[in-house]
Amino acid sequence: MKRSIIALVTLLSFLLPALAVQAGSFNDIQKGMTEKKVKALVGEPDSENSYPTWKRFVPRFRTWSTDRKRMDWVYNDKGRVVFSHNQYVDEYKVLKVIPDSGSK
Repeated sequence: MKRSIIALVTLLSFLLPALAVQAGSFNDIQKGMTEKKVKALVGEPDSENSYPTWKRFVPRFRTWSTDRKRMDWVYNDKGRVVFSHNQYVDEYKVLKVIPDSGSK
């Protein structure tokens, strides 16, 4: 009986910290965060939209610019996260966070 209680307490000591992890706030998103970090912090977006920037169409910027594509993630009643795509490392990073005017 005593071994069972010790085993149960040991098991709970490992499980409870994992269960206590809570989602972060939309306000915790920082410029430069990757998509993966944003999803881990606030979850999947309600919708997303990708689009080219003007730099994609100007020959001089096509060669040197890393900001040729952007992506918006919309979180209903929270706001929008705008990502910029870096073509050299093929990843999106947060460019800016636009909270909804009605959200706190």
